[in-house]
Amino acid sequence: MQLFKNSINDNTTMNKRILIVHSGFSSWVHFNIYEINAFFMKRYGNYKIDALLCNKAVTACDFQTTGNVEIYHRHDWQKKCELCIKHTKKRLASFCSELIYQDLYIDDTNIKMVDSFLNALPEKITQDYYANLNFKGIEIGKRAYESFQYFLKLGGSIGDIDLIPGTVAYEFLRSSILHVISAKKILKNYDIILINDIGQTSWGIWADVAFAYKKKVLLCDVNWLLNNPPLHYREITSRLYNDAYEARLRHPLFPGIDKVNYIFSKLSENQKYIDKGKSILSNRFSEKRINEFDIHNRYCIPYNKKIVVIFTHLCWDNSLTFGHSFFNSYKKWLSTTYNEIIKNENIFWMFKLHPYELGNHKHVHPKYNTLNYLKKIIEEKPSGNVKLIDTPDINTSDLIPFMHVGITLAGTVSYELPSCGINCITLSAGLHSNLGFTIDVKNEDEYIQLLKNIENLTELEDRTKKMALAYTGLLHSNYISINVEELYGEEGYETKKLSSEKIEKYVDEYFDKFLEMIHRINYNPSIQNKNPLDKIVPKQSSNAHHKVKIDSTLNLLIDIYRYASNKNSKHSVSFRNNLKKGLYSIQNFSCPICNNEYEWHHIAYSVEGFMWNICKQCGLFQLNYRLPKNNMNDFYESGEYTDICTGGLINETRFMLDYKVTARLITDLLKRLKYDFSQMNILDIGCGSGSTALAMKELGATVKGYDLDAQKILFGQSIIKEIEIGDALAYD
Repeated sequence: MQLFKNSINDNTTMNKRILIVHSGFSSWVHFNIYEINAFFMKRYGNYKIDALLCNKAVTACDFQTTGNVEIYHRHDWQKKCELCIKHTKKRLASFCSELIYQDLYIDDTNIKMVDSFLNALPEKITQDYYANLNFKGIEIGKRAYESFQYFLKLGGSIGDIDLIPGTVAYEFLRSSILHVISAKKILKNYDIILINDIGQTSWGIWADVAFAYKKKVLLCDVNWLLNNPPLHYREITSRLYNDAYEARLRHPLFPGIDKVNYIFSKLSENQKYIDKGKSILSNRFSEKRINEFDIHNRYCIPYNKKIVVIFTHLCWDNSLTFGHSFFNSYKKWLSTTYNEIIKNENIFWMFKLHPYELGNHKHVHPKYNTLNYLKKIIEEKPSGNVKLIDTPDINTSDLIPFMHVGITLAGTVSYELPSCGINCITLSAGLHSNLGFTIDVKNEDEYIQLLKNIENLTELEDRTKKMALAYTGLLHSNYISINVEELYGEEGYETKKLSSEKIEKYVDEYFDKFLEMIHRINYNPSIQNKNPLDKIVPKQSSNAHHKVKIDSTLNLLIDIYRYASNKNSKHSVSFRNNLKKGLYSIQNFSCPICNNEYEWHHIAYSVEGFMWNICKQCGLFQLNYRLPKNNMNDFYESGEYTDICTGGLINETRFMLDYKVTARLITDLLKRLKYDFSQMNILDIGCGSGSTALAMKELGATVKGYDLDAQKILFGQSIIKEIEIGDALAYD
């Protein structure tokens, strides 16, 4: 074991490296999870595993150190914690190649730079100003804001911030800047950082810097949020991310948008996920603490009014709100909601507080909490149509039988309620929203308008309910469940160091599942499942001229109405309504050449859900998210196709537009892939009048096109001879 700096800047060293970033010493469980993931990654790609040791200058961001049976020492973020570093070194040294001292990457010049930056700020600033501070392209304000709010358990419930040395806000901000400075130096020769959280504290800062430097982030955790597993079981989740937006958008258990869409498109064939979702919720909502009659009596609820329940979060949990919602603070959401709902007397409104808020939990501030804040605003503007559920003896399952609608920023009720057939309004850009089974609000005006007319929301369709259930099942099938007693020993997972023999056995047993978890199948198209991470090459057929490395996707937005005579014509409106009502469904079809279902390079998409992709297995460029055959028949016969796709254009005009626009998309793609057109054989299935085939031919390719539309082929043959009527897939 070596402790030194030089190898970081030595380009001759092994370039497949992972850096574990964990500031402070908390419990053995974190290090055990790091070690397990390290073993997986060594097996996966022969990675060299190093670890970071943080110093006194940056510990302000990391207050999570807690007492345990081996080291009962609470972390003082104002002092250097020698004991923390001692135990961290001891634990990490058991499975890491090198320990990297952060002290060596912060010099006097850096300290002066930080002090100069902070001295230029006013001593009293607003929360918004603080949260949006930026240092050398990194959003230091967001991470520092989340950290000190979590630390003080204030949840955005304080006013302006005193930014003077010694205050929590100042020290957390200073710490964040020092993390940025050292991270930019240290991460140059690392491929991946391994962290335990993507949000607050130094983990979030290092993730931001890693993403800025085009590095990957491996997020590993023990998931405490699942459905009350037996105490001796815990769920391990691991996810590999390429960018901050993706990492912060969804829950760590999210299986990937492609897999979700695929399951939704074939619900009848994936009943197992629906059944899994039912089982999860049945277990979660099995306990009924109070009946509907008693709730009506306790809160004097009129039987002639619909009931809407607003589900609040823990007040300190800014990671649920900041950056996900258009409201810039948790407090702003609560106040706006209350001020609007008291105007709608057609509804009986109830605020359902998080159970932790009502149980004197250690994470809840005695003064700054949701309950106190809601009591305050209700006292200022009392309303007989609004009640607080301020007792822990009522849970979500007790409210479901008579709930009309639920509202949440980003809570789990966003999939729980739709699974029970209840509309749920979300105000989040990600997590469990924007998947087709929630009502997703995009701005404050839209939210206010919805609150005014919320009684008009209709019941969920059965298909929507099944989508939510399938999502619940998917979400809770996307982890590795371990028997803690078996793996860690009877002494308990907090203190027991794992033996290498047990870890090897664990890695053998769950390796395939680990690969599925970190890649999320096709959610990130630049990661080829079961191939080394630095060799992203799609599989080619045996007669391929050469392998192609795709460095990035185009991800272009296509307007399917570009030829329509009128985007609001009768047929265009009919087509949109058929999609909205579910009469038409856009489905993910497997590749007709190799039957690949999941692995695609994304090229273009439309707002309706159509997607043009390249198959990673055989290289076929295709429209694989499209209407099924029965919908296509209706689409053609109804007149929608003629109106939307030709718009009354004469054949010559349509051909030239296709030739100049659509063909350009494909030829530009192939040029980017550095194909030699003179060596290419192009088969265009569904070639229309042959505009794309003509463009390829003019670039030197040998082309052949097939289409079932005789009129298009007859017109096109006057321009290009290499096209004919027929079903290409019927040929061998």
